Amino acid sequence: MPSFAARSGFAGAAGYWLAVHVFRALTPAEGKALLTTLFLAHGALADACAAALDWTAPLAALAHAVARVPMPEGRAAASAAASVDSRPQLPESKKKK
Repeated sequence: MPSFAARSGFAGAAGYWLAVHVFRALTPAEGKALLTTLFLAHGALADACAAALDWTAPLAALAHAVARVPMPEGRAAASAAASVDSRPQLPESKKKK
């Protein structure tokens, strides 16, 4: 089951290939700069928000829907848990009353 890093790497490479080589909207240097900026901004936002911010989850869901393959149970549960709150929680015994 591909992780977020694999899915985002594939999506970034596909976007670069489309923007630079297929549509010729960007030069190779501009495409690399844009991709690097997007990944750095995502990393900064994920750290600042203390959340997973998995923007590849809809892409994975679409791919599974088109292929008519159900999402793996671990992936579906992990996406739901990460979207709710990814910050570590204190055990009940350590919470202040």
